[in-house]
Amino acid sequence: MSTLLLVFVPSSKAKAEAVLVQLEAFASAISCVLDGPLELEGAIPSREAERLAKAAEALERAAQSARVREGLARARAAGRRLGRPPKYSPEICARIASDRDCGASWGVIGKRYGIPRSSVRSLYIKIRRAGDTHIANRKGRRS
Repeated sequence: MSTLLLVFVPSSKAKAEAVLVQLEAFASAISCVLDGPLELEGAIPSREAERLAKAAEALERAAQSARVREGLARARAAGRRLGRPPKYSPEICARIASDRDCGASWGVIGKRYGIPRSSVRSLYIKIRRAGDTHIANRKGRRS
């Protein structure tokens, strides 16, 4: 087992303890990623350096992934809408449903709003299944 010597002068005992806690966490994380301790005695330096670099990359990927998940969770908690915005407004969807309920054909409704008749039909079916014009723009949601 080899030892890494770090030389620093902490400005306070609390800062020194915080650095030690971070180093212990980093060492255990590296050990977990490497599936064992890093052996430098008698090892080929380039292979061990490569293992260490891969471990550091894996840790960075995991940290980045965690940051992204946390950011998305914060955005959802704040009520922010994620993903692609809906193509058709709820007002248009409501008008499509109203026109169809009054007997207008798919083609007439499509021409009126500049939407292909197949899209008008799909929107109408989604609206009727969900009972809400806001639901019509969500893909893959069935009730």
